[in-house]
Amino acid sequence: MNSETLAKLRSLCVSEVAFEQLKQTLTDEIQLLEQEIRQAHALAEQRETLYRAIARLREPIQEKGLIVFVIRAIYNAGQCHN
Repeated sequence: MNSETLAKLRSLCVSEVAFEQLKQTLTDEIQLLEQEIRQAHALAEQRETLYRAIARLREPIQEKGLIVFVIRAIYNAGQCHN
């Protein structure tokens, strides 16, 4: 949080202890939301990889190239998920 926001919040609190508790609560919530955003991005990347693999399956290609592509896509999707 920027200093202006912190100053506004501090002025709303009855004590420094209340302000510190509020600040910690907001910090914890922000961290959880940032983690959820990272997970959503990883899921979106995984879905995009699988979408590309499915689209590639629909193209007429050689069997060996298809197998290599699918194995790489599955491996990369697994890497995004971890």
